[in-house]
Amino acid sequence: EALIAYVAAQFGAQQPLPADIPDLIDAYAFELKDTVLGADLERAKLMAFGLAGDFATLFRSLESTSDDIELLTGAFVLLAKNGSDIQFLRLSAQEVPALNANLHLKIAERMMTLGFFDVAHSWLPNDMAPETRLMRARVFLETSRFEDALTELAGQLTRPATKLRAEVRLKQRAYSDAARIFAEIDMNAPALRAAFLANE
Repeated sequence: EALIAYVAAQFGAQQPLPADIPDLIDAYAFELKDTVLGADLERAKLMAFGLAGDFATLFRSLESTSDDIELLTGAFVLLAKNGSDIQFLRLSAQEVPALNANLHLKIAERMMTLGFFDVAHSWLPNDMAPETRLMRARVFLETSRFEDALTELAGQLTRPATKLRAEVRLKQRAYSDAARIFAEIDMNAPALRAAFLANE
């Protein structure tokens, strides 16, 4: 039980395990699978897989325990943080589970960094939080849905939102408007370029 608690604590804190622990927990899980500790050991084994970076085994096993939200959340946190690009894309580009909004944003952000904007959109929370709307606007900009991007940016007055609004107007070839918006946030070089395009 102490080993189970230790692995769970490390998993919750997203901290690595000593190298011998995954094999040890795997052995205990096999030997004690028919005892009262069997289910807890099996769960700890999955946590150890995640902490060791064995995401393929972890997510394959999670297909039969998808109702364990704590385990599923921890698995995606580890994947987003430590998974290779290939692992991340393969395992996150499937059905999107209902997890907490911050985790959805982190996964969407990494998807956007990799250039998979449609997949990123599927991970964005279905809410109107400013950060969500800003990321949604970025996805719309990158997928040429310019009016949708401007809708998401409506009422947002932060510097990142204003900069993104200028970028959208630039893509729409509304150069004078883009120049004005860039100038509002003292982005003088982009403002000058947009003004030059407006006068061509």
